[in-house]
Amino acid sequence: MVIGVNLINLEAKRTVEIIRLRRRVKNLSLLFLLFFIFLSLVTFGGLIFVNSLSKKNQNKITLLKEQIRSMEKMESYLVIISDRTKNINTFLKNKHSYSQLLEDLRTLLVPGFKLEDLQIGSQGKLTMTGRCQDLASITALNEQVDKINQKKIYAQIAYPSLSKSPKGDWEVSLELNEK
Repeated sequence: MVIGVNLINLEAKRTVEIIRLRRRVKNLSLLFLLFFIFLSLVTFGGLIFVNSLSKKNQNKITLLKEQIRSMEKMESYLVIISDRTKNINTFLKNKHSYSQLLEDLRTLLVPGFKLEDLQIGSQGKLTMTGRCQDLASITALNEQVDKINQKKIYAQIAYPSLSKSPKGDWEVSLELNEK
């Protein structure tokens, strides 16, 4: 039988094991240190990345807010313009053209007729008062009234008064009402 002789004494064996254990602990602690350094670098890089994304998103939010403000201004301008165009359309619809009325007034001014009073009312009402020198001027005036009446522009053409004055001329009052 072979008996093994232990040439290394026990203390040396323990010292070698302690040295090996220290190397392992040293290597393991170095590995943990490197891992934590790596982890802190990744965390720091992640924070920088998130911060840059946050700044980009903040810029986008600011741009969107500015766009919203400009669109709100544009919308308010459009509302104002829309209201004004509605008011203009209402005004233009209600606006009355007096050109035909004035043209007919010109044709009623026959020779021998002297215009004394003229009233142009809203919605095409014309009231005129004047004097005719003789029956010929009354006849000429009446012919012009008949010509205007044939155009069928006016709802009513009336002589509210026709009278002879003491001077020998005729006082005439005439009303034209558009349809």
